[in-house]
Amino acid sequence: MGDDVFFGPGCMTTNDREIAYPDKTNLVVEPVIIEDNVRMGFGVIVLPGVTLAKNCRIGAGAVVAKDTKEGGTYVGVPAKRIS
Repeated sequence: MGDDVFFGPGCMTTNDREIAYPDKTNLVVEPVIIEDNVRMGFGVIVLPGVTLAKNCRIGAGAVVAKDTKEGGTYVGVPAKRIS
């Protein structure tokens, strides 16, 4: 996680795409990378392997399934760039 990152209440990240299987020997961890000056609203979910680029903003309730671009604003499920 970078510097000056803001997580709104209830934000979550996850690093395991296969959480429901019983045999944990095949666990594949995909880290979430959060760069500097990222802002996330209430209840944002960031999926495994995603990078949130510098200076991006994520709207409340968004589910981020793909990497973001620097300085972009993303909203929705799945999150899409609006500016």
